[in-house]
Amino acid sequence: MKSAKLGQIGIAALWVLAVVTAIFAARYFVFSSATLEQIEDASARLTGKWAVAPIPALHPFSHQPALLLLHVSGGIVTLVFGLFQFLPKLRQTRPQVHRSMGTIYAAATVIAGLSGFPLSFLFYTVTDQSIRGRLIPAAAGFAALSLVWPCVTAIAFVRARQRRFSEHRAWMVRSYSLTAAAITTRVFAFPLLLITRDPILAINLVMVSWPLNLLFAEMLVRRGSSSAMAVSAAAARAGQ
Repeated sequence: MKSAKLGQIGIAALWVLAVVTAIFAARYFVFSSATLEQIEDASARLTGKWAVAPIPALHPFSHQPALLLLHVSGGIVTLVFGLFQFLPKLRQTRPQVHRSMGTIYAAATVIAGLSGFPLSFLFYTVTDQSIRGRLIPAAAGFAALSLVWPCVTAIAFVRARQRRFSEHRAWMVRSYSLTAAAITTRVFAFPLLLITRDPILAINLVMVSWPLNLLFAEMLVRRGSSSAMAVSAAAARAGQ
């Protein structure tokens, strides 16, 4: 009973964080480039009060606006549409809606991933060469995520087409855990800054942390498989 309550709280928190992250990401479609730079500068100054070194304002919109908007739009779609893929009632009562939203989700991950890969090397363009060199781990982490994310989603999509639905659901859990990297990187960025007091180290750590999401997803998948096997065994014993 207690674990079920905690699960409900976790799901509610995920919905809230996903929607808030999507709304926050939509700022690139609302504000001008100059306003976005001012927001980035103000954020860097504010969070920099807890760091031992200045936090670089990266201004991604100024470097590659088209790629960034493509990446952000795909990310917003995956964050929101992915949530609905885990609603059993929608899947059971509106299977066509479930399939359509799943197809859009899969396409959006490809768009966000393919646009994110070049962005991973352009996102951290700053004037200070020493800072740029220190951000290589973050760029590598972002690049790896940009490739793994659509690949995992593609497997989930293929499993659905093959009607291997239990495997499809497992791969969708893995896929959304990578989608949720947009959430976890933001949630843990400031605590890591407080702990390390080094903004570059905090950025590197948060951008290479996404495998932890995948590890957590794997734990959920295996736990679900164990529960399903236990139910099947109980049903088999009851039928004897």
